[in-house]
Amino acid sequence: MPVSYDPSLTLQLKKKAYELGADLVGFANIERFENAPVMMSPQGILPTARTVMVCAIHHPDATIELDGEESAHISDSYGVQIAMNDKLDHISFTLACLLEDMGYRSVPIVSSNIWRYKAYKDLKAVFAPDISHIYAAVTAGLTELGWNGLSLSPEYGPRNRFVSVITDAEIEPTPLYKGQALCDMCGACIRHCPAQAFTKEVEGVKNVRVEDKDNRFANKNLWRCAWSEHFALDLDKGVPDVVTEAEILDAVEKQGRRSGTLGTCLKVCVPPDLRMEKPDYTSFTTRQNQFRPTGLPMPRKIIDQAILTATNYAADQVVVLSEKAARAKGIELDSLLPDAKSIMAVGIKWRLDGYAGIDPQDKTRITDAIQQEHSERCCSRRWILPVSLTHWVFPLFPSRRKRKASSATSSCSEKCRKAMACAILQSSSTVICRI
Repeated sequence: MPVSYDPSLTLQLKKKAYELGADLVGFANIERFENAPVMMSPQGILPTARTVMVCAIHHPDATIELDGEESAHISDSYGVQIAMNDKLDHISFTLACLLEDMGYRSVPIVSSNIWRYKAYKDLKAVFAPDISHIYAAVTAGLTELGWNGLSLSPEYGPRNRFVSVITDAEIEPTPLYKGQALCDMCGACIRHCPAQAFTKEVEGVKNVRVEDKDNRFANKNLWRCAWSEHFALDLDKGVPDVVTEAEILDAVEKQGRRSGTLGTCLKVCVPPDLRMEKPDYTSFTTRQNQFRPTGLPMPRKIIDQAILTATNYAADQVVVLSEKAARAKGIELDSLLPDAKSIMAVGIKWRLDGYAGIDPQDKTRITDAIQQEHSERCCSRRWILPVSLTHWVFPLFPSRRKRKASSATSSCSEKCRKAMACAILQSSSTVICRI
């Protein structure tokens, strides 16, 4: 008997997801998971599950395109993922509560960084989450898999992070993506992987089949892939020909940890229709966007709305400086973001009562809210680079001109504090824009 769907439920959930800041929203029926191992399937978590709702937000492009230029270890602004994960978990929790209030059982799945490194009971997969958001995005019609194993959307390529909500509500599934291939086997991920994860210890091809669509990708050794990105081992000291858990534990004990790394496959992968070369901006391929800076004066309404967004999140100080005004105060914006035109600094005063009534994450959310405000109203997120003056939210993005990051951080922090003329300001976040 055909399933009867309520279109108003679909619209209500999408509306809420977009209000919460999702960039992509899709739905998968339970039948699309028929090939998933039980322990990584929706019904393995919620036996009555009928639908998986998947939401995505996309990386600010500058944090991907400018980080890791000299070394994958130099990836400070890549830390924006911390804020992204927090935002995704807020989205999934809110949607699950909304569904529960409607009478449906719902389970929000945490956005990232929780998985089993080893096989467990009948589950042979390693690095296995409860369910894979990457695969769930495919089943929800948002993406297809690239050779690098990342989930590529036609809008953002691999620059998405996902979250899923499992529910027993019957929601009409989003059609699977069947447009132009988003991975054309250009080989960029193969050529640039610093751990050689696509050329060493690759055991053929994996395939995720959803309905009649196959998604084939490299069956790489995930321990090799995780050498520096997960376990912070120094790539400059080399990666063994064979990487196992034991090799990683031995290396950590003998050489210690350096720092985590930017996922280079994420950095270099851009679907064919989105590719754009800008050698004066980065030596790697950039992502084209539907929006373009026009060179026209920015409407004052935009600035006011961005400031109001910050104050709604309990900001005490918001200062906007043009590139010229910032330079007069000794702040060279183009060393942080090529072609930068303005800087917005947001601050919260330290309160003796310990931020009574204010969520400690507010500073992260302020920066994120301003990014979204600018992104939606006047420009692409390509041109927005979140940094921090105190390392509390995000470390300052290192200069591409090879000056010392520590002195640059200290210098820029002090100058930005002076620019804000706020001696009592204890912590702040900054958004640099190409507008």
